[in-house]
Amino acid sequence: MDRLEQMRAFTQVVVSGGFAAAARELGVSRSAVSKLVIAL
Repeated sequence: MDRLEQMRAFTQVVVSGGFAAAARELGVSRSAVSKLVIAL
């Protein structure tokens, strides 16, 4: 996984206020966002 992609996902979670909202904004599943953040 790309560290930049992981950081982008984390930032979107913070900005959006949650994993589901971040997933919608990023166009990926909620589990994908979760995995990216966990990998940090």
